[in-house]
Amino acid sequence: MKNTINTVTWDRLISTFYTSGGPTTRERTFREFKQKRWRLIKQRPLHQTDSTDLLELLNLGGTQTNIYLAALQSLAVDTGILPHPILPKRLFPKRTKIPSVRSR
Repeated sequence: MKNTINTVTWDRLISTFYTSGGPTTRERTFREFKQKRWRLIKQRPLHQTDSTDLLELLNLGGTQTNIYLAALQSLAVDTGILPHPILPKRLFPKRTKIPSVRSR
């Protein structure tokens, strides 16, 4: 069966995303996607997701959620599952850098 916007759920896209990176990256990714906030979209097909769903998820999460959601959305666009992003980059919350211990 061909992956299309009508058949692919966020959970399936997350499973594809897991396959990239080394063991430590996979562990970190697994920890993030295990969080309760991801239940908002996991079982939802991509075509039934709108920007308010993604904004709600971003409001519940932090920087990691922001990073992973942007990466998932890019993966969906890059693989042709989505014709365009659901939430444009300019609407993602700005990430604030936390100064490292060394620079304090």
